[in-house]
Amino acid sequence: MDAGFNGTVELVTDAQINVYLTGLKSAAQKSILERLGFRDVEGNFLRGTSHQFRHWLSTLADETGFLGLEQARWMGRAKLSHNSAYDHVTPVERAREVRERTASRHGSEGPVTEIATRINDPIRRSEFIAATVPTAHVTDMGLCVHDWDAAPCPKHGSCALCDKIRIVKGKQEDRAAAVSELQDVEEMLQAARNESDMGTYGASNWIRSQLRRKLQLERIIAVHDDPARPDGMIVQLTKLSDAELDQYLNLQSERI
Repeated sequence: MDAGFNGTVELVTDAQINVYLTGLKSAAQKSILERLGFRDVEGNFLRGTSHQFRHWLSTLADETGFLGLEQARWMGRAKLSHNSAYDHVTPVERAREVRERTASRHGSEGPVTEIATRINDPIRRSEFIAATVPTAHVTDMGLCVHDWDAAPCPKHGSCALCDKIRIVKGKQEDRAAAVSELQDVEEMLQAARNESDMGTYGASNWIRSQLRRKLQLERIIAVHDDPARPDGMIVQLTKLSDAELDQYLNLQSERI
């Protein structure tokens, strides 16, 4: 090959990208929106900044299932927490994604998914899924499908124990939140045990309550760490029964 041959791919600067997207005030270079003829309801050409395009790309990534860590790396962010500033997906749009994954029978698992798979009539199945997933809000533990417009949250601050939570497997910021809360629970559990050793009335109930939270948080973390589940899968954990908690309580007592 001729060493002097110029390729068709060239590196561009951020300034060139900015001009391509937003144009120049002197009108010497039209923006991409103007060149494509996009106008608002009043007939004026739409305009935008390069940072608005950045928000749009981040929103597209969120809508198409990019996990938080992937988004942060792709967008060059220093921390996962910076993703939230670019999150413009509405609860209705998130609920639509959860419903689609539930209906596909491959993108989700849990009690609602199991019931949906047993409904043969596609219309009834769709209506059932829509009724159980009216909305989807972002929380530290995952997506909450409780309809806050219909009623206040009955378990405010206890997302880990709520059956309305849908875990998004592999979402590292959610896993980190579960690990952080588990550390807090371990401290409160130790305090409860100390109170129990001193004979404080009601300390046993406190221990049981903290062990319930501890077990559920460990189940959430286990979902994120399960290699058999693909990243992005929507997982609804079954509600902890008293028998499961008693078994866990006995196991913890044996370890002590």
